[in-house]
Amino acid sequence: MGGGAVKVKASGWTTLADVRARLRRRWENGQYLAAWARGEPFETVEVVLRGPAAGELANRFDEARAWSREWLAAAGRSADFRVPTRTVGGRSIGTNEIPARFVVDGGWDTLWRFLQVTAEVRRFTELRDITAGEGHILSAAGVVEASAMERREVAAPDPHEGTVPGFRGTPATGPGDGSAAVTALVDWVNTHPARVLQHSPEQWARILATTRWLVRERGMGRYLRQVPVPGVDTKFIEAHRALLAELLDLLLPDGAVDQAVPRAQFARRYGFRSQPVYTRFRSLDPTSNRLPGVGELSVRVEDLAAAAPDVGTVFVLENEITYLAFPDVPDAAAVFGGGYGLSGLAAHLWFAGRRVLYWGDLDTHGFAILDRLRAEIPGAKSFLMDRATLLAHTDQWVREPSPTRSSLARLTPDEDELYQDLVSHAYGNAVRLEQERVGFQHLEAVLARLHP
Repeated sequence: MGGGAVKVKASGWTTLADVRARLRRRWENGQYLAAWARGEPFETVEVVLRGPAAGELANRFDEARAWSREWLAAAGRSADFRVPTRTVGGRSIGTNEIPARFVVDGGWDTLWRFLQVTAEVRRFTELRDITAGEGHILSAAGVVEASAMERREVAAPDPHEGTVPGFRGTPATGPGDGSAAVTALVDWVNTHPARVLQHSPEQWARILATTRWLVRERGMGRYLRQVPVPGVDTKFIEAHRALLAELLDLLLPDGAVDQAVPRAQFARRYGFRSQPVYTRFRSLDPTSNRLPGVGELSVRVEDLAAAAPDVGTVFVLENEITYLAFPDVPDAAAVFGGGYGLSGLAAHLWFAGRRVLYWGDLDTHGFAILDRLRAEIPGAKSFLMDRATLLAHTDQWVREPSPTRSSLARLTPDEDELYQDLVSHAYGNAVRLEQERVGFQHLEAVLARLHP
């Protein structure tokens, strides 16, 4: 296309900035670097250019010519990409060659130059070297069992091309003897390059040194506060908890990780001591109180059996004021529940063989907590969570903010029928009767029938 250059912004036609932005997104999500790190051969990168159609040439000829010239000039200035053309036009304006595709086919280094990420690739290589070195320390110290790595699949060897420094060895393991820890760590780094590049070499070295200490000291009765790595404290571990958890799951055998505990409970999951969990309880029978004159105790959960009274009935209560004001009941104690956090407490052996009565808010989540409680105490009964109590307090109903619709398999038929009515809004939109809104006289009357 001949004529003078015209600087225009051709709306809807692909620009070099558009192509660079598209390929940068692939870089940022790790797609290109992961392929390079795993030793995969370079595949030609090609982007189809959206340019003027034949029908647009007549009306926008100057814009089309400027757009075409800009592309061809950019390709002429760069050795990193080519711009093949295609023929468009017809009888009215004749045929013209316009840019059709953007092509990078010169290898990984060419792509890095175009994306302006060569320095980042070099930094990734440095981070991977640090990782391999840490893997050798773990293996030499015998910290990581080979069996922990047997299920990890390692990429097949394939030499890197280009001038960016790479490992001399295999892309999957880097330098060294192919030990289990080196293989596992470097393979993880190769698969997650974007996450690794979020850290400086100094920070990454601290993360790996912390991982080594966690692997070595698990199950030794340590607190995370005792980590001896320079520059690392509990705040550092908390800030990098998700990454550390992933590395520990990678390195440790399944038996060394408590899979029943989520990663969010980091210390418990990996065998470290955590801040103790306390529970509050009151003896509702003065004659059974192990410490006469003491109305309430808060003890570590593991100490519950030693401190709590030996009673036949336990009321688990969700509202603190209701718990504190609960009237005396012969041969009974009250435990402050704590909502969904109750499940860990309910597993305590102290509850075994006792009649457990749960009283929570009369709403969908109250029934969900009851259902969860029965997973650990199958014989637990609900208390004041019935239709009669709900209908006796219509003037005290409030709206439940976010009702649940979960399937609750452990409810009794009567409980499930009421739960379904709450879920389906049979009595109004998201009806809720909070525990503290139940009349005290109603509570006392039910207790009198329970303990005549």
